[in-house]
Amino acid sequence: MLKQRFIASVAIFMAGFVLSAVIGGRPLAFLSNSPESAAAQATRKISTPQAWEYLVVTQRPHDMSIQAELDRAGAHGYEVCGISQSTVSNDYVHVTVVLRRPKR
Repeated sequence: MLKQRFIASVAIFMAGFVLSAVIGGRPLAFLSNSPESAAAQATRKISTPQAWEYLVVTQRPHDMSIQAELDRAGAHGYEVCGISQSTVSNDYVHVTVVLRRPKR
């Protein structure tokens, strides 16, 4: 069983290696003879980095839920991009949620 798995893995690896050699490292869009794909490649523009607005929501002591604040932020277009949790005391966990939305 283990020998068959090894042989199958090697066969799949070799097939991928041969396929990449045939393609020659060129982007797959150039394999198409369609003029649309060539035109799309020719007119590709370098995009500017996305600018973001950030909002930090923190769970306050003795406030068991920050859901209302997160719901309000979500309604304004924010999305969660990070969460941090730390222990402030033996019985309280401090939760901070970082949200972002595209800058307008």
